[in-house]
Amino acid sequence: MSTFAHLLTVQLNLVLSAQLIRVFYEYVPLNWLSIGSIIGMMSLRFWRFNESVGQERKQPATNTHYDALLQRCGQLETQLAELEVQKTTLTEALELRSRELTTQTLNLLQKNALMEEVREMISDILKVSATAAQPQKINYNRLIKLIDYSFSLDKEWEDFRVYFEQVHQSFFVRLKEICPDLTPGELRLCALVKLNLNLKESATILKISPDSVKTARYRLRKKLNVSEEQTLTDYLLTL
Repeated sequence: MSTFAHLLTVQLNLVLSAQLIRVFYEYVPLNWLSIGSIIGMMSLRFWRFNESVGQERKQPATNTHYDALLQRCGQLETQLAELEVQKTTLTEALELRSRELTTQTLNLLQKNALMEEVREMISDILKVSATAAQPQKINYNRLIKLIDYSFSLDKEWEDFRVYFEQVHQSFFVRLKEICPDLTPGELRLCALVKLNLNLKESATILKISPDSVKTARYRLRKKLNVSEEQTLTDYLLTL
């Protein structure tokens, strides 16, 4: 391969890798609009570089000029290797965050499902224990109130939100730009829909009935002006 061709290949690879790293920082996860823009920018940079190489070929090739090209080629190869390392590190970090988000979501589902099951069991005991002593009934009712109180705490949601935003950066910001009057509850539902949770799973996390989730999703579609040709999930996946 000639020096010019080799230099061209290295420069193109460098542009591609640099662009990929910028994408990981700013656009993870990618959507098709972002991909189209990136391809366009890379094509433009490739064309400009190709033009510059063409101009270089028209000039007399002196030893000094040749040595400078070789030196520049070596520098570009070094930068390319460094960028590949950064790209690998960023990919691994993103995969780790995705696994942590999945774990956090499953833990939240299991915990809420267990607490709801315990609550129902206590309620059933109270129904069939008509002859139970009054102090015992009071204790059971206290347990139910404690469970209800644990459902009202927002700490778990805040923990979940931290993991979610590490994977889906600026998701809530873009949502608020599209629809500034979204409520905290609607933002939570948007996050669960983006994770492709079904009605039952969303209901468990939000501590409401599946029918209530269905109604909330319908209202959310209207609020976000999602077209009839597109599902709410597909729409949120583009953000």
